[in-house]
Parts: sequence; C-alpha cells; structure tokens
Amino acid sequence: MSINKSEIRRIMKKNLRLLCLGLAAATVTVGFSQAQDVTSKLKNADMEQGVKGWSIDGEGHIFGKNTKVNRPGFHGVINMVLENWKGDATTGLSDNAISQTVRNLPAGTYVFGAYVAASQQNSPEVSNKDAVTGVTLFANEAGVPVATDNPDNAKNKWSHTGKFNVAATVAEGGSLNVGIKVENTTANYVVWDNATLYYFGTMSEAEALNEMAKIDMAATVAIADTCLAHKMNVDSLALLNEGIAAAKAITTADQLWQLNEDLYWAIRKANSSAADYRNFNSAIADAEVVLTGEYSPAIAGEIAALQTAIDAAKAIYTTATAARVELNEQRAVLSEAAALVALDSCYIILDELDEYISDLDATDELGGYSEEMIAQLTALSGEARTAVDNAYAGEMTAIDTRHVYDSLYAEIQYVLDHPNAEDAFPFTIGEPDGTIATIVDGRHEFTSRTYTMAYPVTNLRFTFMDNHNTNGAKGDRSGFPAVSIAEFYIYDGDGNEIELTELNFSTNAQETTEGPMVNICDDDKGSWWHSTWSAKVTDYHYLEVALPEGLDLTSFSFGWVTRYTEQVVPKTVVVSSISNAESDLQSAIASAQAINAYSGTAPGFYNADLTSFYNAIAAAEALVGTDASEEDIYNAIALLETEQGKVDEMQMNLPVAGKQYRLVNANRTAFNVYNVEYVLTTKLDTATHMNMLQWEIASPDSAAQLFTFETIANKDGALYYKMKNVSTGLYVGTPTNDEGELQNTAALFATSDTVTLTPVGAGKFTLNNHGLINTLGFNWSGNPKSGTICKWNDANDLASQWYICEMETLPLTALVEDATFTSPTYFLYEGVDFLTITADKATDFDNFAFCGVDGKPIADVSAALVAPGVMSVELPAAVCIFSFTFDNKEGVAQVTVSSNNLSPLSRAYEAAVALAPEHGTEVMQYADLTEYNKAVATAEKILTSGGSDEEILAAIAALEAAVAGLTPNAPDPDKTYFIVSALDAFEENHGVKMMLYNSSTGPRWMYENVDNINRLWQFEVDTDVEEGAPAMYYIKNVASGEYFGDGASALVADRDAAISYAITQLQGTVVALDGLGESSKRLHANQHASGAGKGGNIVYWSSGFGTASAWRICESEAYISNIDFTEIEEGADEYVAPAVKGTFDLFGRRIEAPAATGIYIVDGKKVLIKREQK
Repeated sequence: MSINKSEIRRIMKKNLRLLCLGLAAATVTVGFSQAQDVTSKLKNADMEQGVKGWSIDGEGHIFGKNTKVNRPGFHGVINMVLENWKGDATTGLSDNAISQTVRNLPAGTYVFGAYVAASQQNSPEVSNKDAVTGVTLFANEAGVPVATDNPDNAKNKWSHTGKFNVAATVAEGGSLNVGIKVENTTANYVVWDNATLYYFGTMSEAEALNEMAKIDMAATVAIADTCLAHKMNVDSLALLNEGIAAAKAITTADQLWQLNEDLYWAIRKANSSAADYRNFNSAIADAEVVLTGEYSPAIAGEIAALQTAIDAAKAIYTTATAARVELNEQRAVLSEAAALVALDSCYIILDELDEYISDLDATDELGGYSEEMIAQLTALSGEARTAVDNAYAGEMTAIDTRHVYDSLYAEIQYVLDHPNAEDAFPFTIGEPDGTIATIVDGRHEFTSRTYTMAYPVTNLRFTFMDNHNTNGAKGDRSGFPAVSIAEFYIYDGDGNEIELTELNFSTNAQETTEGPMVNICDDDKGSWWHSTWSAKVTDYHYLEVALPEGLDLTSFSFGWVTRYTEQVVPKTVVVSSISNAESDLQSAIASAQAINAYSGTAPGFYNADLTSFYNAIAAAEALVGTDASEEDIYNAIALLETEQGKVDEMQMNLPVAGKQYRLVNANRTAFNVYNVEYVLTTKLDTATHMNMLQWEIASPDSAAQLFTFETIANKDGALYYKMKNVSTGLYVGTPTNDEGELQNTAALFATSDTVTLTPVGAGKFTLNNHGLINTLGFNWSGNPKSGTICKWNDANDLASQWYICEMETLPLTALVEDATFTSPTYFLYEGVDFLTITADKATDFDNFAFCGVDGKPIADVSAALVAPGVMSVELPAAVCIFSFTFDNKEGVAQVTVSSNNLSPLSRAYEAAVALAPEHGTEVMQYADLTEYNKAVATAEKILTSGGSDEEILAAIAALEAAVAGLTPNAPDPDKTYFIVSALDAFEENHGVKMMLYNSSTGPRWMYENVDNINRLWQFEVDTDVEEGAPAMYYIKNVASGEYFGDGASALVADRDAAISYAITQLQGTVVALDGLGESSKRLHANQHASGAGKGGNIVYWSSGFGTASAWRICESEAYISNIDFTEIEEGADEYVAPAVKGTFDLFGRRIEAPAATGIYIVDGKKVLIKREQK
C-alpha cells in the first residue's frame, strides 16, 4: 500500500502531538505511582483505523470515519476521527452507540476519556451548548453528559471539542465497557478522537478524575510550551504564559474545561502572532537583500527610503508590541520600498534587449526572427519600459508594476525562445490551442499562421474532430461532426494564394443532397461544400487537398470561410499530411489486402503457398508512419506488387463439375454460439407445392443439402453457373407471383436459371439469382434448427456470403505425397478443439503447423507428440475449417485425422477446476477433497502426456464422480453464525466488515459487532425438502428468536410463517441467500453505495458475486478468535490479569445464573449462553 506525502505529513503531525501528550502524561504519572496509562488495552484508541475495534449500533445516523487536519476548534483531534452527523440541525441524531469492551482487568479505578464534541450546528454567533442533551461518554454504568458548541465555528473561543472523562471501578478480572451513547439527543453532530484509558489502582473515582484532569491539562501545557520559543506579540505571549500558569495550578476535574479552553485559545493567539512575526521578519530579510544590489545614481532617494523603512521595521520587530494590522501596514510599506528600488534593474535588462533587437535582421529562415516577430519584440519592450517609468513617476505602485513587467517579459521571452522553426504533422488547430475564427457578415473566417516543414508538402488532410452548431445537429448518422465551408484557401510561405480547383479536393464524407465539392473554390461565399449529415460513415470527416504538381512547398498557411450561418462550423481540426511515397505505400497495401486471398483447396481459395504474399504485406505495413527512406518504401511497394502479381496470375479454385458441395453460411455467430454450421437446403412448401431454398444445421445424412455447379459459358468470363440440388434434380431460381413479378426468395425449378458466383475474398462467394441469396437474419435465441431464405443486395453482409465446400466427418484420411505436406482444407459438421493425427509410420511431424480458415497457423495451438507418429492437437477454441502442414522427412504415405477423447476430458477438467473448492471447516468449504484432488491430478497428467482411450474415459468418469461427490460444509443447527457481507469495498472504505443483524425495525446491515447477539444467526434445516433436492434452511436471529419470512423487511416470530432459504454458492465461501431457492428473493444489503454506505435495510435483489447480494456465513467462535484488532505499540503496557473463575456479564459483573440468552465470560472465555424464551 502506498501513502502519499500529505498523508505522511498528517501522520507525522499526529505522532508529534501524541508525543507531547505522552511526555506530559509521563511527567504527571511519574510523580504518582498509581496513575498508569493503559490506553494500549483499547483497540484503535486514536481512531486511525476508522471504526475498526469499535462496536457500533443504531439506525439512521451512525458513526463513520472522517479526517480533521489543522482545524483550530478541534482540540485534541488529529487526522482520523469518528463522527456522526446529519445535515438538518433543527432535529437531533437518531439513537446510536459506539463502544468496546476491555476484559480481564486488574481490580481498581479506571478513567476513560476522549476529546469529544456534541453540538447543534445552527448557532454560529451565540453559545448553545446548554441546549445539547442526550450524548453520554460512559464506562460500564457510569456516564458523563457531553455538550459543546460547534467546533467548526472556530472563530469563537467557546466553539471547540473538549476532553471528557468518566471513572468506573472494576473488580479483579472484570471488564470495562466504554464508549459514547446517543439517546434522544438534540445534537446533530458528534465527533470524537484520541480515547484514553488510565488505571488509578485503589484511588477513589473522584480522586482519579482529579488526577486525570491534571494529566490532560499537562498534555495541553506541553503543546503550549512548544510555542514559547517563537517570536510573537508581547500581549499574546503574556496571555500564553498566563494560561500555562493557570493550567499548571489545576486541582480538580471541574476546572479542566475552562482551563483547557483558555489555554487552547492562548495557543491559537500565540501561533497566529508568531506566524505574523515570521512573515514580517521574512519581509525585512528580503528588503535587506534588495538593498545589497547595485543601482543607478538616479534612485539614490529611493535607496535611502528603503533603508529608513528597514530600520523602522526592525524596531517594530524588536519591541514586539505591534499587532497584525500594524505589522501588515509596515510590511506593505517595506515591500513597496524594496520593489521600487529593485525595478531599477529592469532598465538594464530592457537596454540590453533593445540593443539585441536592433541588431536583428528579419528573415523567414529557420532559427531567425520574422519581421512580425521583431515588431512584436519592439512593442513589448516599449510597453515594459513605460510601465517602469510610471512607477518612478508615482503613477503606479512598484508592486503592481512588477506584475505588469513580469507578464510582458514572459511574452518577450516566449518570442525569443521560439524563432522560426520546423513544424511537424499532425497538429491541431481550434479549441485546444485557443485559435478562434473571426466572424465577418455572419460567417466564420479563419487564417492560420505560417507552418514550416522539414520536407516539401504534397497534400494536406483536414480532419474535423468537433464543430460549432447553433441548431443542435452535430453531425452525420454515425455521430461524427459535420462541417460546411464556403471557400477554402492554401497560401505559400510568402502569403500568395495557391490556385486550386475542385479536382484538388477529396473527402470521405460527401453530402449527396447539397454542398458539392465544386462550391469550395468557386469564389462565391454564398455557396458551400457540405460534409455528410444524411448518411453514415466509419470515421471522422476529412477534407483532403492534393497540392498542384511542381510546387516546392515547405512553408504554407491555410484558411476558410464557413457557410453564411453559424451552422456546422469547424471547431477542432487535426491537420496531417503524408509524402507521395507513403501515399503510394498505403495504396499498395490497400490493393493487396482487398484481394483477401486465403490459401486452401476448396472453391474460393488459392491452392498455393501464399506465405511470400502475406510477408510482403506485413513488411509494407511495418513501414507505415515511420521515417523510412523513400528508397525503402518503394522497394517494399515493388516487392508487394510483384507478389500481388503472382496471386493475380493464379487461378482461384472454382466449383468442379460433377462434385457435390454444401454451401456453408459465412455468418459465424451460429458456429460460435452453438458449435454447428448452417447450410443451404431445400424443403417442399405444401402451400405453393414448390421446393423452397431454406437454411438448416449441416448434416452428413441430408442429400437435400448437396448442390452441383455446371458452368454457363459466356463471353464476359463471368462466373455463371447452373446450380442443381442433388436430392431433387431441380435448379435454383427465383419464383414469381401471379403478375410475373420476381419474389424476394429462392426456390427450385425444372428449368435452370443463371446463378452468378462472385468471390468476396477469404474463400467466400455471394450467390446472385436476381438478388443475393441471404439467410434472412438468423434468430439466435433458442438454438434454431432451420429458417427461410431471402434476397438481400449487400455483398458485405456475412449472411449473404457462402463457403462452397465438401464437408467431412471424422475420422478422415489424407494421402501424403510431398516432402513438405499441406493437407486439404477440411470443413467439419461440428467444431473440434482436440484432434489426433496418426501417421502410417513413425514420424516426428517436424515443423508441424495447424492452420485456420485463412491458411495461416493458429496461435496458441498445443501440439504434442504422444507417441512416434501420433500427434495430439489441442486448440484454444473449437474450429470446423482447418488444414495442417508438416515436413515429411520419414516418408509418411498416409495420415488419419480423428476426434480425440481429450476434448471431453478437457471440458470435464475445466468444469471441475472452475468450481475451485476450498478445503477447510467454514461453511461452503469442503472437509474432504481427496477424491477431487486425485481426479484433477490424473486428468492433468493425461492432458499433458496423453493416455489411452480407456484411461481418458476413466479420468472423465472420475472427475464427474468427484464433482458429484463434492458436498460443501453446511451450517450446524447447534452453532451460531455471523452473516458477513462479501462486498469487499465495505472493508476497503471503512476498515471493517459489515454484518447482517436484527433491529427493532427489522433486519438490517451495519458494522461488524461481535459483542451484540443481534448479529448472531442460526440455520435450522427445512426437513420438508424433497429427497435429493438442495438443502434449505430457516434463518433465525439469536437475539429475538425470529425468522426471515417471505419478504426481507421484517422477521416473523412463528417458524410456520417463515420461509426457508437456499445457500447458493457464488464463489468459494461466498454465497447468496435465496428465499424458497429463488434468486428473485435474494437477501441484499440495500443502500450499500458501492461500499461507501454505513448501514441500511435488507431487501430482495438478485445480484451476484462481488455485489451487496453476496455474503459469507461465519461460525461465531471461529470468527471472533480470528479477529486481530490490537496494534500494540512498542513499550505499551501488556499486562493481562489471570482468568478469574466464574461467570460474568460484559460489564464485569459476576452472574450466578444467567437469566437471558447472551454472551458471557465464563472462566475467562467468551461463551454464548442460550435460555429458553418464555
């Protein structure tokens, strides 16, 4: 965990303050042996761990952590505090309490205390603490009322926290329950920090309180003593000394409040005055430094005046009689005198600057300054000199003049630091750099500055990232900003306009209904070009300008005039450019990628090794956007064009006459979801008596899915075919209605019609018969088996694209002929993720690669040689289209590809491992994981090293049996449990967990509290659950004996009116509690505020792991024994009294026979004793 610097400073401040308190306490207790600081017995006494260690009860308004740093009214309060607040100060907080119990204490008197405020925050000017009631600091049954004014109103002496103490006597081995109770209060704000606990032995409670007051007062004196070393006003010093003397004379506890208030007020005055004098002394020192400088004789009078001001200031500092107002007045005089003298150095700087400017020659060359820059420097220097002149003439104060001068010189320095330099693409104009167009006649007119590039520019692209628009319509149908421009200009470095025509402009987003490109350079501001608003595009709109050939343009500027109204005005524009070489490179890459050539043996694929082509594309792509030389770029283009030429010369595989094919739809959603392929088929329509084309799940048993293709000769070389269905002998065509109009579907006919195949790349075709044959959009819900066909003329729609293939079932056999074998492209009916490839002789399958539909090796394939000539292949995801390749050094003649039992084993293994059962004794852990661990280990071994079919099947059976035999630990009806929220953000925000409990208003959740039995629950088995069904439980609160009913808002007294709940495992020991086993009746911590909430009611809400619907059921005794609250500091008292035999309540009172159910201390141990309810 990292801690930032401000947090470290806060902690250091708190430690220093606590050190003062500790030293003071030690000073007092050394003189009185019975006073012993046992604060270390409290958990989180300084509240730095939030509410951790403190038990909190109540509803509505409860305590939570906050931070108070450098807050004058918060006496004794440092950094982390616990507070309870409501915004409406006219009514008090709801009843609540915060406490903890210290046990096994030696007999004697104890004083518990803390710095506390309890206030009504509605009286800033008048003390109203007397109106505060209902807040009590308590120790066991003793208590003292707490009432203060609002500590946030720190301007008043009486508005602050205070140290409150309460005394209690404890028997040997007894307990002390301490904290704050809020009951029927009028306060709307309670805050406390830095609790203390002192042991006074046999001293009476009254005497102990008196001695505690001395200890507390000494702590404040220790803070005050640290102020004495600082220079301050004599009156403040006298007040401080007076307060210290009075504090040291304290004798009784009733003096503590007023003496503490007086001394803290004196400390505040002392610190304030000390700060004033520190600042005043710093001003003197700064003025003396100014006086040591060298100045012109012209300001001798000002130098003498400064010396006089310094002498006067030193005298005031020495006597220390001046208060803040006088110090500030004299400091202002001193600072003005020093500033006036220091201004003389500005003349020297400006003289040197003017001389430098006069030597400059205007130039547009790199490193020089343009005529405009020199004029700007001259003007700024003149303004700065005038400002200094005005100061010495008394027309402006020296301090104000310095501000003006510094601002002007910053502008001068910027110009000096930015001579003519090279710019770089891309750059942004508009809102980001503050550029604003000028509005002329209702139009926005903009002209850029001159940009200078390192190389000649041949084109400019202006991409419009945002726009202004008065009518609210920002852009096109895709949401990209649209623009409208009347005229567009490009200028050379000398400001000459470059002649452009519409042919020089292009865009990716032309509006078709208005604003043609010709308007952008027609010298008519009344016409305009408009980017699209009526269509969708895939990227931000751009306007590209191809500059006329023959220009050697390295410096340029540009501008535009917008449409005559303030609509779609360019607001933020990115300007970019690419060289001719890079433009050619991108065009070559786009041309090669458009082929989308896949290597394979099926129609639509290329039966060739395309590795060189793919490599050429990759090499070209690697140069895009780099500083590659033109030679390297054009070499890459040449290689790419050569490889593309080879592909162009290749003959793409086409359907072979006489072969029977299935047509697999290219929309992969079906395969990805259901692991099946959808293909074309035919079905007789009983209404029309026509065989209609449809789609259905591919099946090797269906001849209706088979088609043949017969070429139709034509002079255009188009791919015209007669497409015949094998099962019917009929041809694909388009039906017509009674009027002879073509219908939006496809059917089979005795007479052939033309079907046009169009390759779309990636091994796919479109089928056009008076429209593209389309699957009419699969409805993926419900695992569909079949559907209809339509015509949809969008070649980019995957549902209009088809693989023409011969499908295979496993096992399949391939003949191996070449030294490097590449298998055919296989299309399977169902996807596989495990395969076994077996050769007819021993081989190592050197350089084995398993390739996907694109003919490229699939990443993350696990291929293992499990035996000579036997390769096991595990895929990262199921595939149905694949090929493979290997080097055939051993002369293999045949290989067989078969399904692999490792696939179901892998699925069984993954399902078992996903359960992630935890070994242990807690609810939803598992007492015995022997068989599970054994089955998992066996499966892992086989998946790694292989195994026989018998071993694989046995491993699957073992996994399934082990999973079926997993029985998580259930709640024991005879034990009690805490129901703890599994929303980790609660503990991250508050430092403690949240628990389910029962209150007077029904079930709620709030901070962990192991001492209150309203947090304890029991789970009673529902014996009416059918045999074999999941166990159900009645959930009973131990404190009230009531049960959860059908509804989360209240508990019911009668179990017959209750409902039972299923314990639904979410992950590990995290569960949901589902009424009647239904997730709609899931117990949920309402008002959780994503972990920021401090408490709320319980509702039904169906969320899952990591939410406020997730819980842990924790056995109470084990939970308590595992809590580690205490962080004992080095040297702290660690005395623990020996356990006292007998039974005691939580207040340390001996109980002969407990009459009520509750937590008691029996022979030194905490025990829940249950009594029958009458």
